[in-house]
Amino acid sequence: MSDDIKGIPYSTAEFDKKGTLIKAPSVPADTTDLIVVSHGWNNDSQAAETLYRKLFENFADLTAQDADIQSRTIAIVGVIWPSKKFDALMTESSALSPQTGGAAAAGGHVNKAASQAAMHAAIDRAAPLFDDADAAEKIAALHNLIPQLEDDTDIQQEFVETLRKMVEPSGLETAEHSSNDGSVIFFEDSADVVFERAAQEPVAVP
Repeated sequence: MSDDIKGIPYSTAEFDKKGTLIKAPSVPADTTDLIVVSHGWNNDSQAAETLYRKLFENFADLTAQDADIQSRTIAIVGVIWPSKKFDALMTESSALSPQTGGAAAAGGHVNKAASQAAMHAAIDRAAPLFDDADAAEKIAALHNLIPQLEDDTDIQQEFVETLRKMVEPSGLETAEHSSNDGSVIFFEDSADVVFERAAQEPVAVP
């Protein structure tokens, strides 16, 4: 897309999962300073665009009286790539985890059934993001693990490991994970920590 954020030209550079550019940005010819910003692995395109707009709306407000900035012709390119977002899936999973009280503590079989149904739905929503040869097998494995998540920590670990392989099939040993976007927790901590963090309320950004 091509647009502007408070008068600053803004467009997106969109890439597919292999890093191939599928939508080139549009940058005005008279641009003197180009700002390129990219989102993290755990943001979808809508969340990324919202983040970019808030960031550069604040930038425009803070630099409105800055003579040096105003003398420049700035443009913004927002990078969009198909990162996987599992917040909803892991939040539903945490409702079945013993570390967070489990479904029984929240009301017994009714809540357990509802949590399991929500997890199955979340997995189905995420499924179209994956087109690897064994994606269907891994999706089926996640579905099959759901009934045992509440009672078996080994099953929880298997569930998390399966998700990790889907998100990063090239291998965890070569990956660079960041504490800024939460990937270090998802990829490197034990399943109980992943489930516990998923159950926490997000911290509001002022």
